[in-house]
Amino acid sequence: MIKKSILLIAGLVMFGLVSVAFANWDRIPIGGGSMKRYLFDVNNDGYVDSLTIARWYKNPGTGAGNWQAIWTGWCEEKWNGPYQIGHPDMDKFVDGKRVGDINGDGLPDMVVGTYGDDYLQGVPVPEHMQDSIYVAINPGNEGEWSLFYIGTLPASDDGVETVAIGDMNKDGYPDILAGGECHKVYWFVNPGSMTDNWPHYVLYESSRDIEGMVIRDFNNDTYLDIAIVTCSWTALWGSVNVLINPQAEQGNWTSIVVDEEKCSCIESISAGDINGDGWNDIVFTNRQGNASSCVFWYENPQGAGSWTRHIIDTVGDSLEGNPPEVADIDLDGKPDVICYRPASGATYWYKNPGGGSNWSKTKIYNVFMKYYAVGDVDNDGDTDIIHNGYWYVNPTKLLDDDVEDTAWSESYWTAHGLWHITERRSNSGTHSWWYGQEATGDYDTGSTNSGSLVSQDIDLTDATSATLTYWTYWETEDYPDYDKKRVEVSVNGGAWTLLEQLPAGSGSGIRTLELPVGAPVKIRFYFDTVNKYNNSYEGWFIDDIKIEVQQVGEPPDITTTSLPDGTVGIAYSQTLTATGGTTPYTWSISSGSLPAGLSLNSSTGEISGMPTSTGTSNFTVKVVDSSLPQLSDTQPLSIRINEAPPGLDDDVEDTAWSESYWTAHGLWHITKRRSNSGTHSWWYGQEATGDYDTGSTNSGSLVSQDIDLTNATSATITYWTYWKTEGDDDYDKKRVEVSVNGGAWTLLEELPAGSWSGIRTLELPVGAPVKIRFYFDTVDAYYNHYEGWFIDDILVVQEYED
Repeated sequence: MIKKSILLIAGLVMFGLVSVAFANWDRIPIGGGSMKRYLFDVNNDGYVDSLTIARWYKNPGTGAGNWQAIWTGWCEEKWNGPYQIGHPDMDKFVDGKRVGDINGDGLPDMVVGTYGDDYLQGVPVPEHMQDSIYVAINPGNEGEWSLFYIGTLPASDDGVETVAIGDMNKDGYPDILAGGECHKVYWFVNPGSMTDNWPHYVLYESSRDIEGMVIRDFNNDTYLDIAIVTCSWTALWGSVNVLINPQAEQGNWTSIVVDEEKCSCIESISAGDINGDGWNDIVFTNRQGNASSCVFWYENPQGAGSWTRHIIDTVGDSLEGNPPEVADIDLDGKPDVICYRPASGATYWYKNPGGGSNWSKTKIYNVFMKYYAVGDVDNDGDTDIIHNGYWYVNPTKLLDDDVEDTAWSESYWTAHGLWHITERRSNSGTHSWWYGQEATGDYDTGSTNSGSLVSQDIDLTDATSATLTYWTYWETEDYPDYDKKRVEVSVNGGAWTLLEQLPAGSGSGIRTLELPVGAPVKIRFYFDTVNKYNNSYEGWFIDDIKIEVQQVGEPPDITTTSLPDGTVGIAYSQTLTATGGTTPYTWSISSGSLPAGLSLNSSTGEISGMPTSTGTSNFTVKVVDSSLPQLSDTQPLSIRINEAPPGLDDDVEDTAWSESYWTAHGLWHITKRRSNSGTHSWWYGQEATGDYDTGSTNSGSLVSQDIDLTNATSATITYWTYWKTEGDDDYDKKRVEVSVNGGAWTLLEELPAGSWSGIRTLELPVGAPVKIRFYFDTVDAYYNHYEGWFIDDILVVQEYED
């Protein structure tokens, strides 16, 4: 173990970093320049593509480069298109960009914010040519993307700095958030169909620019909140704020100050559950006072108290415009961070060991990665990077030590005996580990000697398989009983067990061994002369030590296998469910379509709405989790929509429909105990006891959905009933009630005490939607051993004028 030093300063927690050697990331050219990129499956072929504002680069799925560049149909070529986005004489360009499924077809679309002048040569510029928001809708093939003008940020000198996508009101349609030098955060509400000029609200106003934002549920109330970066360029004063969703479109958003200090103005903000406590934290790159820039993470106080700032690393010069990326690079279930490190001139992966402390870092590549995207490009289960026309391939190797960074190797390995780094022999480069003596060129110390070269812990807990590969050269005694050369492993701190023992004599080459998985391991190269004789040979050399793993996270599993029927004109609501993977989930329809009038909430998985036509709709739902790489599952489903009854006609034989139509409280449930037609009815009672005696006073209601009697001239409800209750009218109340247009419950009739059965008919009020309620109340805890109240064959008939 390596002991870390911890420094606490005024709520700031600093942790020492450990450099870790992992395998080199291969770099494969795929085409395109330095524009900001996103990784999404543009054409739904099962491979993520590289998407920029002007083009998308089609992943061939072969692991090779030279991806086909396909024009999206806008950008420079569209400046003078049908929306006159720009003017030939106007300095206008794109800034804020995001990708997401805006129209709910399961394909990634683009949201783009632009810069544009309010005046051109003293003449006002049309609003949609100023600092505006546009959506480009993906056609799902190589055709041109459709363009929609969403709205404009007024009074902005420097355009739309940042945009974000999220279903803020949980209506199933992703909305757009935008901010910039207008000092405001705008919420453009998705109307549910693609059109221009979306309705919008100002949900936050600052005295500073809005430089960056990220959307997450920060208070665990299932509604999406917003973390923003604000900045005053004149004073270089910035802040990080969390805006809490009021769960209403025009409600007041609560602003929580996470941090506020003199710092550089940047849009570098991301989020994830860093310490594994189930609450989203914030990751941020910024200058700390006048010191070097840092990578921070802010610990969510779980709904109470102040956010705590932790430093992941001090990285050197300014990090302006360089957002950190939160992603599980090694697929161990813990979110890691990717960030450029100016002090080293390279981009690093900061590995989260769990809990958000004692981070280790490993170099990805000697390049400044500013506009990059992460995802599983080659479908091998790990997380790759796309940057500046290159694909950086995740090697999935936990260790790759070529012994050329000698200081790092000496800090990583614990050497005993004669083990040391030498330039005497090597496989690659000029260095290797050697069990021998530089002065004599052998391992003869005049006595029996031994020594070990021991690695640090290598976490194979989540690996499905792992291999150790190393180069070796040895020249030792010819007798197998002496000069033992053992490669050993310790699992979870246990005893050393043999992986292999090298032959006596001499040999060289690359060797590969299988490692145990499911726990942390250590590797040991152990040499033992056994005696003090014949030790004048050169010894044992080790170089190019690599550990490669395969580990794939558990994908989500859709557990909904069927959906109940619906009825024209009756509200429908069913929520899809899944287990496994990493929440939150994103739901979509990957093929087919829902019945007319129904929609799928991508955040909650709820299918809801008011069916408008009959028929059976077949479709496939898809759930994508939040892991990186994202994992998914699909499930074919169907919904049948039936004709609307004449107001209502429920014989309680389609039990799934009845249970979805009626809201039952208390002891109300569907039973086979009694019925009028068929075999089922609603009963206020208990199957186990045959009565409604719970030992205490109890009550319950059976409530219909809205029945639209707005245009009816008259209406009646007819129902069959059986009851056996207490003989005193003051107890065991059985009331049939109505609510008009969501108002209070009023009595239609109260049934007599004792017992009775038969058909009953009541007049209903018309001219508005109504609900029906069957309400039972024991009033007290005594004499509740009777059978109860049954309802069947509920019919609402309405009449209209010719």
